[in-house]
Amino acid sequence: MTLTELTEHVRLAVKRQVAALSDELIYDYINWAIEDLALARDWNEMMEEHSGTLVASTSRHSFPTRLKNIYDLRLNSSSGTKLRMIDPRTFDSEYPKPSQLGTSSDPWAYADFGSWFEIIPQLGSNTTAYMKCSILPETLDSGSETPSLVHKDRVIILQAQVHAFIELQEFELAGTLQDLSTKAYLLAVEGDKKPKDWSPYARPYSMSTRASGESWKNPFVRG
Repeated sequence: MTLTELTEHVRLAVKRQVAALSDELIYDYINWAIEDLALARDWNEMMEEHSGTLVASTSRHSFPTRLKNIYDLRLNSSSGTKLRMIDPRTFDSEYPKPSQLGTSSDPWAYADFGSWFEIIPQLGSNTTAYMKCSILPETLDSGSETPSLVHKDRVIILQAQVHAFIELQEFELAGTLQDLSTKAYLLAVEGDKKPKDWSPYARPYSMSTRASGESWKNPFVRG
């Protein structure tokens, strides 16, 4: 459905004329409903692959716009070695700064700092990054636009009604509609394509008086 069609469905249920509830307000409720869906789950339609050049002269590299989750980050090619993510909260205490590591070895990790990330160690030359990730939907602001989340019109309409009745302070109706919206959401989850199963197995470490291994090598690999 287009944004105009979604708006008509919401207005029909809320039973308010344009003078009392403008189309622009209903657009907000619809966009909030889409945002609710996108924040609750990484839907198949949100999955994308991005590539871009990382410049060696800076340690800060930008993420794609509206990035939500990263599933895979590789350098040089989409089949290159997968970089390990380092928790930025413990990064400074557990690992030297990238500038201290130099560029003598191939990058093996990255640290996510919210709006930007660092490659560990720093790049010695410009390179191309390939990222598989989920991207949040764009805001709808034109009546002819359609949501990027497909086959979810019913749950979008119901959740938009929830937001409308909350703003109108009709909380009992909002609660009833939230129950219906949750049921529609669960049906949409069941209809979402499921990933293929695969079983990880651990690469063993040699054991003597102490465990030996390299912390930056992920012990879990695909079978």
